[in-house]
Amino acid sequence: MFVKPANNKKSSATLLRRGVSNRYKLINMKTIKLLIPAVAFAMFCMTAQAGNDNGDAAAKNHVISVYIDAMTKGNIDEIGAVLDPNVKLILPQGRHLSTYGRSDILSFFRRVQNIRQDCTTSTTVIENGAMNVVKVDMKFNSFVRSNFVTLANNGRGWKIINVYTIFN
Repeated sequence: MFVKPANNKKSSATLLRRGVSNRYKLINMKTIKLLIPAVAFAMFCMTAQAGNDNGDAAAKNHVISVYIDAMTKGNIDEIGAVLDPNVKLILPQGRHLSTYGRSDILSFFRRVQNIRQDCTTSTTVIENGAMNVVKVDMKFNSFVRSNFVTLANNGRGWKIINVYTIFN
């Protein structure tokens, strides 16, 4: 407890107390001045990351849409752009697997250009970070063709790197 002197001069104890509290106020203001830009920067970074996730999702969806359009409708205009240079198509045939490369896949798509398949298509997405697997089911009257399409971001955007096809 501080007592005010009779001559209206402030005691050293009162000055010390005010000085200490002002110093803490300055430290708190300095901290706040530093904290506000740091919080704003963190929010900016989180917003930018969220924007990239939406962009990535749109890019992945576009790649799958182009693949489905090529497979079911024969629209092959963009299929070459979504295939990785080292893409592989794997078809089980009996007891062995047949593997086809990019040129074989593009040749197949050129043969089925503008041919509409009589099927319904459904997709199931399995995401795994930098690589995604999408199951594309093409349901015909008497069988189902399931394509397991693997997508990866190769530094030049999302590309199809592998397709594994089975018939049920």
